Amino acid sequence: MVMSRTLSWLPILVFAGIALAFGSLGASRYWDETTANFLFFAAWCTAIVMLFALAMSLPLRVSGSRYRAMLLNLLLAGVAIVVACLANIAAFRHDVHLDLSREGTNTPPIQFETLVHGLKSDISLIYFYNKADGNALKAKDLLTAASRESRYFHFNAIDLDKEPAKAREFGVQAYNTALLLAADRRVVIQNTVDLVQMAYAAMRALKEQVDVVCFVTGHGESIPEGPPHFHYSHVETLKGHEVPGAGDVLQGAPDGLDRLQLALTLLGYNVKPIMPATLTAIPQDCTVVAEIGPRGAYPPGEASLLSRYLARGGRLLVMIDPSFRLGSEFGGLLYRVGLTSAQAVVIDPLNHYGTDDDKVAVPYYQPHPITNGLAMTIFPEARPIEVGATPAGITATILANSSKDSYLRPVGPSGTPSADMNVAPRGPANLAVALEGRWPDAEPGDDRRFRLILVGDTNFAANAFFPYVSNGDFAVGLLRWLADDDARPRLKPPSFSLEQITLTRDQMRQIFIAVELALPMSIGLLGGLVWWRRR
Repeated sequence: MVMSRTLSWLPILVFAGIALAFGSLGASRYWDETTANFLFFAAWCTAIVMLFALAMSLPLRVSGSRYRAMLLNLLLAGVAIVVACLANIAAFRHDVHLDLSREGTNTPPIQFETLVHGLKSDISLIYFYNKADGNALKAKDLLTAASRESRYFHFNAIDLDKEPAKAREFGVQAYNTALLLAADRRVVIQNTVDLVQMAYAAMRALKEQVDVVCFVTGHGESIPEGPPHFHYSHVETLKGHEVPGAGDVLQGAPDGLDRLQLALTLLGYNVKPIMPATLTAIPQDCTVVAEIGPRGAYPPGEASLLSRYLARGGRLLVMIDPSFRLGSEFGGLLYRVGLTSAQAVVIDPLNHYGTDDDKVAVPYYQPHPITNGLAMTIFPEARPIEVGATPAGITATILANSSKDSYLRPVGPSGTPSADMNVAPRGPANLAVALEGRWPDAEPGDDRRFRLILVGDTNFAANAFFPYVSNGDFAVGLLRWLADDDARPRLKPPSFSLEQITLTRDQMRQIFIAVELALPMSIGLLGGLVWWRRR
């Protein structure tokens, strides 16, 4: 009899232990917020099952007096109500959003999810929607679901027709207007149901100051003079009818930097061109100076502007192609901090894009804030970067390099790769290097730290390759690190191009073997086996 009662209580104790284990794991700080919420949800489910098992194990009628039975029933009911309330409160405070639809239509886009999960300060979104617009109602539902995933994100939906006075209070006059508020900053976007646009508007609202990225011109760079102008077209796709903005495509020259500049603009930066040949000093408002794709040589004295800029704690991004000759002026600037670059193209037979072994694919990175979370980057026709002895007080970090099987192919006088193969032993070649410290010419007592990044390729950030895998993330990450922009979430920059799948040679071979060889052969083998057993 005792054994029977012990066995009847065993499932209840097991479920109680499992619920406590899940709850303890969720309360620990080892997991991220989403995983912790799933653990709390599992604890809630287990607690409900425990209550059900407890109810099934209790007798229908308690022996003893009527008042004793009533008191015991009230006690059990009270305990069950308390446990159920606590479980529901925990589930409400740690909400989990499960989307079982095939296309994930009930989940906010990845940009908005990244924004919400990466928030470190409060931001409010007020959406004045049109209740007759189905897309606006869907956007309201997605924003409501997202607001339960972070305590920093506050959302309020207002029907413009029912509450026109509140709309006038905020100066809103159009349907589907999103108002983003962060501290004393305010960003408004009108006539939108696109949560991706709202995510980038939130990024602009979170930015406490407007940083300026100054693109150097005057040496053949692909940067037009004057403010940038972006041109769009629309391509009809099946997804374009379901997802707002899915068919928008940015138009620009393949070697241009329109996509990079637009991504920076949407993230809250200002971009402008500067011509050092016409200046006596780099402008004070230049948070970051970007020298991308020079083709002509630097005249005497021009590189000294960059040197003085770095001496006062400046931030410089340099991206050069194999056809560019460093020369004594620009090469001397890099040599002072231990950097040189041979005029050659890196060839990687192991890791490359498609069948082109001069398009180096980098699937692994050294630990650095820029490369955290990157999947893969493709560097078409990159040149190697040599890191020598850096001066005292300067640290150098390799951001990306090729595989151990790579080698160098020299560049001829015309700027095209020559027919000669190896000019150096096979081994990994550095493709991007980041430096930080005190510039050698800094004034005594001036402790301002410069940051400099040298990349042996410009094509990876150009319009033609910006949408590939993590190319856009890497290009924008370089500039955000230089600008000390690490307090805001790291959103994937928009590419404004049609979605595509980029595969390496090994991935293409594996898919070919699985689909073209293994699958047909397995079907034939199984068919033959069935025929043999039925003959």
